[in-house]
Amino acid sequence: MAASALRLIRQENRQQNIEQLREQLDRCVSVPVQIREVVEDFLLHEDIFSLAELTPEVTPLFARYLEENHIRNKAKVRTYLYALTKYHEEYRQLEYAELLLEVAGCELGKAVKNKAVNFLMEQGIKSLADVDCEVRERYASYLETNIAKSKFTEYIKGLDRLKLHSIKTWQESHPLHTPKITYQPKKIYLSYLPVYEIAQSFYFTQDKQSLFWDFSLDVPEKLKRQVFHVLLYALENIKDIKDCKVRYLLPLSWLYEYCAAQGIEDLEYLELHQIEGFREVVAGKVVNVSNSMQIIDNARKRLFLDAEETNWNANVWYMERFNLQRERMNPSNPVIRLSFLEVQDMDNRRLLQEYTKYQVGISSRSMSSVRQHYYYTLEYLKYLDGAGIKAAGASIDHIEGYFREQEERELLPVTYNKKVISVFQFYRFLRVKKHIGKIPFFLEYYLKEAVPVHHDRSVEQDTVRMVLKNLYRFPLILRLMYLNLWCIGLRVNEVCTLKGNAYYWKDNAAWIKIYQNKMRAEKTVPIPTVLYRLMVDYIDRNQIKPGEYIFKGAKGQAYHAGTFVKQMIQQLELCGITCEEYHFKSHDYRHTVATFLYAHGASLQAVRDYLGHDQEEMTMQYVDYVPNMIKEANEEYFGKEENNLMACLKKKGGAASDK
Repeated sequence: MAASALRLIRQENRQQNIEQLREQLDRCVSVPVQIREVVEDFLLHEDIFSLAELTPEVTPLFARYLEENHIRNKAKVRTYLYALTKYHEEYRQLEYAELLLEVAGCELGKAVKNKAVNFLMEQGIKSLADVDCEVRERYASYLETNIAKSKFTEYIKGLDRLKLHSIKTWQESHPLHTPKITYQPKKIYLSYLPVYEIAQSFYFTQDKQSLFWDFSLDVPEKLKRQVFHVLLYALENIKDIKDCKVRYLLPLSWLYEYCAAQGIEDLEYLELHQIEGFREVVAGKVVNVSNSMQIIDNARKRLFLDAEETNWNANVWYMERFNLQRERMNPSNPVIRLSFLEVQDMDNRRLLQEYTKYQVGISSRSMSSVRQHYYYTLEYLKYLDGAGIKAAGASIDHIEGYFREQEERELLPVTYNKKVISVFQFYRFLRVKKHIGKIPFFLEYYLKEAVPVHHDRSVEQDTVRMVLKNLYRFPLILRLMYLNLWCIGLRVNEVCTLKGNAYYWKDNAAWIKIYQNKMRAEKTVPIPTVLYRLMVDYIDRNQIKPGEYIFKGAKGQAYHAGTFVKQMIQQLELCGITCEEYHFKSHDYRHTVATFLYAHGASLQAVRDYLGHDQEEMTMQYVDYVPNMIKEANEEYFGKEENNLMACLKKKGGAASDK
């Protein structure tokens, strides 16, 4: 019963195959009927059910078949053999009409084009859209055994030209559709990607091997998708091909290979020892190791920023994701990232991440304050790492050991207190979150008395004259930024974040409007007319809009405070004003302005308002040389005879003796 059913199935399949063959023969109308019958009988005799199977090896079989069937006339034999060839050609013309139409529009040498097209048809590829990395690899292997070695590059590029032509043609015929590059677990060739601008940009790349990416490897799927995501970001956003290759493609391919070899599943969880291992790999490939090592930070950043949900367990966080309120972020010195890699104990690391998540996402602290608490807490947890202690189980002895270590560093009391307070706040958070039962120490017991110490920081007039004398040699931006420091006493971050509408004229005077990031408030103060005219002229000539930063970084962001200070020091050294004679500190000019105003009759309250302080005690720290001023005032006062106490006593004594 089973055998008869099997025979029936085979008969049905054979009949379907015969019908398929006859349909193909019917489409080729140029062959006479009597010749067609002979060809059909031969094909069925050989169990050939498709004209696609008419390979060169079939021709001698047909010749033998003709002889066995007593067809020996040479002319007839040639006719029958030609008919077989004709069937094959016409079948290909019909079956591969789309492919032939596609390649017809591509300007390419006939021999090169025919070789590629014949190969594709032999592979059963009916459209250039189906040409992918694996097809290219098969064609390369085919060429190695079918053409001269000197012709290999020309012929393999022929297939690349055909593929690029098809990509371009598709985009031009679908102007309203944006082609997408999607992940697939297979090999890809960058010059075959469906976006013409990207694919074409790699056509002239000499090192073709760098264009192959194998996502069919037997490695964790997450790693492959992460690498693909970073690769796609680089392809779509780094327009300079050389820069893209040096900063992304090559180091990313090395990182992919390294992670695959080390069994690393997730780029966001790379540990320090793994990073150092990758550094050794890079050192064996390039001289500029640090440049290539940037791929780790670039990759982690893209994965963190582009994830659907925030990965709070990632080893490094990037603040750009959180769209923090303006008042929390200092644009001239922004917090770019927070790394938790230095905490080796995973339990302690998770607690630090949970605590930092609270500070970033729930508290209203400024990010500079968050960063400071993060650093101080990180330092404490690294100390516990060294002792092999869990933060949640640390005893008072462990905590006191850390505090003693800080005391031995001879920190200022105010700095020491900040560290103690940070540890206390960390433990207070752990108690609220029920990670511990109670805070293991009393804050007040460890705090030190912090007596304000006044440091005279005003810049000497001779130094100011020397800088102003050489200011014309500075780049224009540095000149104007320096003048805002010297004339107004702004904080450096306030200078770096000045906007196009900061300067205005009112009541016959020049004014400036500044946002004080530290105070989270705006202030308005009068400024010298000369500075006003210089700044307005600069704003007009550069067409700076009201909401734009006046002084911009390379990407249009606020000028970085650290960059400004570094460039000022470099320019001063070029002018011969070395750091040995004068160490440039932007905040010193705030002291200089405060001291100048006070010395020329402004009240302490007026200086406070001009600087934008909340309390006069803070302003007093900015007015330098006060003891000298008091001494000079005393000497001037008591130098006058009517105010001289000894003179008065002598007069009184003389009068008494007379009596």
